[in-house]
Amino acid sequence: MTLHCLKTGHHWPCASIADGDARAMDLGLKDYEITPAGTAPVTMRETTTESRERLRYGRDG
Repeated sequence: MTLHCLKTGHHWPCASIADGDARAMDLGLKDYEITPAGTAPVTMRETTTESRERLRYGRDG
């Protein structure tokens, strides 16, 4: 399962829907969704890998 912030596009792995809901509350997220592992909502702006590569290689996207 994956917790997705619909506002920022950030995402975090979670073990279950309950775990995702608890993590969202801990992070203060109001607009989020939980999807099965390996899927991403259409509103996600970038993946973690893309973000890391951009930081590593100085790419602007």
